[in-house]
Amino acid sequence: MSVEQFRSFIDHAYWGRGKILDALDGVDVEQLDAAPLDELGSPREIIAHMLEFELLFSSLLIGDQPIFGGPDDELTSVDAIRSAWMPIEQSWRTYIDTLGDDDLDRPVHLTWRGPDAVVRLRDVLAQFVQHQGQHRSELAAIVTALGQSPGEFDWWDYQATQER
Repeated sequence: MSVEQFRSFIDHAYWGRGKILDALDGVDVEQLDAAPLDELGSPREIIAHMLEFELLFSSLLIGDQPIFGGPDDELTSVDAIRSAWMPIEQSWRTYIDTLGDDDLDRPVHLTWRGPDAVVRLRDVLAQFVQHQGQHRSELAAIVTALGQSPGEFDWWDYQATQER
């Protein structure tokens, strides 16, 4: 895969995340903590997990010390979630804009996992895309159970929004 393909997949992930947050605008704030599908948890829990993942790996990729945890205390409303996510998303977008295809095979040291924990940058980017997809799907099921379906997330639907 190329950097351009990863950029497109990350754009799709954030487009889908936007659809989830738009659907969550239609629920009561208390429902951010509801778990209508018990085993999946609440929207706030899943969103906090997604944010923590993105913050951890964006800090690691730009060369900072890994940041564990996230802005959980700030996630009091959908608007607050959007505000907390904006700088993290921008960090990812800025970072991917610095990459060339040759960078995708460079090693990334997962320092908190031990001295031998090394993956390729392309694996981190692929994990980002897959991680987002998994949790976006969980959130879609929960939000739909709360009566606010976010609609379709297909690549074709995303592409159609890009052609306007």
